Amino acid sequence: MSEYTITDFLKGLVRGVEIPDEALLGICKRAGVGTDSSVDNLTERDIDLSTAFLYLWIAGGPTTGSRWSEKDGEWSQSAGHGTFNYAQLRLYYRMANDLLKKYGLETEGAPQWGFRYGGIRNIRSGRRFRHH
Repeated sequence: MSEYTITDFLKGLVRGVEIPDEALLGICKRAGVGTDSSVDNLTERDIDLSTAFLYLWIAGGPTTGSRWSEKDGEWSQSAGHGTFNYAQLRLYYRMANDLLKKYGLETEGAPQWGFRYGGIRNIRSGRRFRHH
């Protein structure tokens, strides 16, 4: 039987959100755990921080996503993710910040978009988790 990894845990935590492997690598690195670490061998703090950084990754993303589908006779498949509204993204920030506060870590603010430096940018000051 294969072990239940932190990657499995994080992917199972959110429905309808595709999390690229590169994002999982960054999330786990920031939390100080390996992507193939068994959840059974991690502390509650490790799991909570991984979860918080996943939520920040989701909240820092676009509010719309791409979908695709194919159909050939009886066969069809589709993939992609849906749309998040502003309230949903704020909820992810709030859940992440609750976990960060639990360990006395600096919380992160939601982006505030505006015109700056010749384009639309996050104009809120402070450090943000980037998932590019």
